[in-house]
Amino acid sequence: MNNKQLYMLWHDQGFLGTWLGWFINSHRNFGQYNGTFNYTPIIQNSRTEQTFKDPLYFSQSIGTWNSTLSHKIPAGILDVKPSTLDEHLAWCDALAVNKTYTKLVTKVANHHTPEAALVYDFASRFKKHDVKVTKNICIHAGDFAEQISGRLKDLTHYDIFHKSHAHTRTEWIKRQDDRNEAVNFPYLSTLAPNHIVDLGRLMGGSKVEYRHLLEAIEEEPNANWKRKIDMGNEMFKRYSMEPDVA
Repeated sequence: MNNKQLYMLWHDQGFLGTWLGWFINSHRNFGQYNGTFNYTPIIQNSRTEQTFKDPLYFSQSIGTWNSTLSHKIPAGILDVKPSTLDEHLAWCDALAVNKTYTKLVTKVANHHTPEAALVYDFASRFKKHDVKVTKNICIHAGDFAEQISGRLKDLTHYDIFHKSHAHTRTEWIKRQDDRNEAVNFPYLSTLAPNHIVDLGRLMGGSKVEYRHLLEAIEEEPNANWKRKIDMGNEMFKRYSMEPDVA
């Protein structure tokens, strides 16, 4: 039986969730896992097989929780053996730099969007299997919608996210924010209390936004937190320099 405080991360595609999970896990009582930049799209096609000069996305050594709770959901074939929470925690224990950690933030593989949580009723699934969540960490794009939009066209290369659909991408992100606030986040609060991270404010270096996050995870600040924010912004550098085409 685990004795870790479990924080579940919920975010839409492109909302920098993996990096945020690593950022939170870097605090004193978390596992402080290694992370690496990646320079190729998550999903490529014949039009877009390429490697970028600037980092495109971020990987955390523990990956995601390929949960047995979501294994039977008919939303694609999972290529990794599903694991129970205790098995996932054992994996996280093995990779932790801080071996005495007491807190973990993680996310469900393939079904970590707030909408998926509602559609597949993860609140009931977690409670049925006695998975106790300390808090949900949810991401709101806010003023970062255009930056996320620019990155999405390179991150996945789905046609809807292609460069010619810049306005469509940005509007989709704003609609996701609105639906999450109105429907999905309230649903997640039936699983555990929510803390909503305003990504635009955090990535802008807001001390107030960072303090709110620290209060939610009950941690002291990292001395180098702004440097880590700068690292996250490396994945958006090219989109702030190059105007997108609508």
